[in-house]
Amino acid sequence: MGSIDAIEEPQKILVLHSYNDQYSWTKDLMSGIEDALYRTYEDVTIRVEYLDSKNISSDMYFNEFHKMLVLKYADQDINAIVCADDHAFSLLLRYRDVLFKEVPIFFCGINALDGQRFVNQNNLYGIVEKTSPYETLQVALAQNPEIEKVYIILDESVSGKLAQEDISTELSIFNNVELNFMNDLSFEQILKTIRHADKNAIIFYGFYVVDVDGGVHTLDYTTSKVSHTSPVPVYGLWDFSLDHGIVGGKLVSGRAQGERVVALLTDYFKGVDFGGTHYVEYSESNVHLYDYKYIEHFKLDVAKLPPNSQIINVPDSFYKNIKR
Repeated sequence: MGSIDAIEEPQKILVLHSYNDQYSWTKDLMSGIEDALYRTYEDVTIRVEYLDSKNISSDMYFNEFHKMLVLKYADQDINAIVCADDHAFSLLLRYRDVLFKEVPIFFCGINALDGQRFVNQNNLYGIVEKTSPYETLQVALAQNPEIEKVYIILDESVSGKLAQEDISTELSIFNNVELNFMNDLSFEQILKTIRHADKNAIIFYGFYVVDVDGGVHTLDYTTSKVSHTSPVPVYGLWDFSLDHGIVGGKLVSGRAQGERVVALLTDYFKGVDFGGTHYVEYSESNVHLYDYKYIEHFKLDVAKLPPNSQIINVPDSFYKNIKR
């Protein structure tokens, strides 16, 4: 990348999250964003807002939330916005002509990006989140060669539907494995189904927060409940599931995405030329992470894990990193 004239360091940054501050993914993202900002800038003010869209997501609510942003920030000199996940990104673009029109937006956690979102928009830079279902299923098949069926648990949220499309596309190459998406079931129905899963099946846990019956669950609760109900191994796609009962997988890291989006922001304020007023990269910072406790529980072969896999809950007699 070439460089352009340097821009002064940001003094005030607004971070807008799609979910609330109790959501595990949001906590991890915010940890990465905050730590990276404070490491980079000595004198920066971080303002944080939570859209809480897992609990309420009507057009009326989004309009009222926007009015609140106008009330709070219309006379504030915001230098940059860090935007996390799909609902917050959509809200900013919908009302950008009214508020933050010239403010650069740095986004992360976006599951899919339609080129139409960039029409008549400038100063958008960020990361499209990319899960690794293909690599995770490869590991699962190596450890469980008799697998014929994969139960995939996602909710019916916007993020859940986008994740389903991505997973379905990536796993379509496995012709001998039946994919069973369970996003149209209530959480109780999911538990009832997986409780009787055949021994030739595994579970892929994505996330299940917004229940089809109208309830809202925490990630920690649904991950642990699925893992402790299932008689077969449970693999994951996001690192917030680790240490809650999953065997593991090649997992998306919220903290890593938070740090990376701040790196893009830092490059922008250093004057790095992104080659235009839009810049998008696809997240490939996913890491093979596994839990020895559940590898041992299901009598899986540690030697079948990829090189440089990271393993938690390892007894003292084992190394935490496999290096071959």
